[in-house]
Amino acid sequence: MKKLAFGIAVASLGWTAFAQQAVVYEGARLIVGDGSAAIENGRFVVQNGHITAIGRAINAPAGATRVSLAGKTVMPALINAHVHIGYEKYTSWGAQNYTAENVLDHLQREAFYGTAATQSVGSSPLEASLQFQRDQQAGKFPPASRFLFIPGYAPPNGGPDEVLREATNALHAINEVSTVDEAHKHGMLVHAHATTLADQKAIVRAGADVLVHLVQGEKLDDEYLALLKEKKPYWATVISLGDPTAVCEHDPFFEQAMPATVIAKIRATTVRRPLAPSCGPPAPNAAAREAVIEYNFPRMIAAGARVVLGTDTGIEPGHTFGSGEHVEMARWVQLGLTPSQAITAATQRPAELLGLKDMGTLAVGKRADFIVLDANPLENIRNTRRLSSVYLDGAKFDREAVLARWKKADAAR
Repeated sequence: MKKLAFGIAVASLGWTAFAQQAVVYEGARLIVGDGSAAIENGRFVVQNGHITAIGRAINAPAGATRVSLAGKTVMPALINAHVHIGYEKYTSWGAQNYTAENVLDHLQREAFYGTAATQSVGSSPLEASLQFQRDQQAGKFPPASRFLFIPGYAPPNGGPDEVLREATNALHAINEVSTVDEAHKHGMLVHAHATTLADQKAIVRAGADVLVHLVQGEKLDDEYLALLKEKKPYWATVISLGDPTAVCEHDPFFEQAMPATVIAKIRATTVRRPLAPSCGPPAPNAAAREAVIEYNFPRMIAAGARVVLGTDTGIEPGHTFGSGEHVEMARWVQLGLTPSQAITAATQRPAELLGLKDMGTLAVGKRADFIVLDANPLENIRNTRRLSSVYLDGAKFDREAVLARWKKADAAR
């Protein structure tokens, strides 16, 4: 087995550990993340990296620092339940890129865009991932999204999809098991990639915990909808994978952390759905595909599939870490979810799925992982892109410092 060198030199990014002194944030609209009504002109107290009080009429502890967030909206930081960390380098893709430095870079990209926890699914090598988790928990790395992972499994001589297989096989990241039941006996949470109706029926019937992808090539039938009503799986929709619309719209929110060469390449390629003509003509089947998506998505929801944020990021450079979450949430609302439902599916529900009892909502006892927005996402879900600041464990993440580092690296390419 190939042994990975997983040391890293940590550079300071202007971040300090969370303050012991209480801080009162006041004057903001607070979106708790559980679907309840927003708290207008709310206040919350953060101490030792956790929320200790929240509401409209709470008392500030003696000696607490006060921070005005008047005119802002605060919501829980996002939680991404399904990505593929470590292989994307923006100049190349593959097992050779899987280092602690690159894993950290991906997790900082997640944090930059407001994601506090990121789970790499089925593609992260076991020993290296466990070591990274230990080092991150010990505070050896600069601030970044919390790294979670689950091992991959496949039938003997099998593997993940054709894109991932080359890299994961090189790192021996895939375990051999034959059934979902066998994976469950080993304590594995089963995320099942399936894009066809027949495959989704099979994996839901077999008891997969998380269904990944939306069937986009054919309409769902009554047999499958009845199966969903019975099983009610979690569902990482992954509708936006490979969709370059945001870059085609010249949206600086996405471009700011993306290498210029990647942006240029995206704009020179064909769009997969007919929503971004500035990139070129839509693919011949784009309209038909969009019609199937519009048919299938609400029926999955009505049948009881529990939407959870998962982007499948790490496969294509244009669908990059952190920004992909915001595209996926906007697509949910476009297809029928309310903004409040979309926020819950991106915060509370993935925390529930991953067993993160200290994350996912703004509540007493939860980690102070939250994002501050300049506009209200309940009015327009695209306002999640109006990021003012990101806090992890009660400390402000230095977005400016990491962005400057990425720009410097891009200029040196």
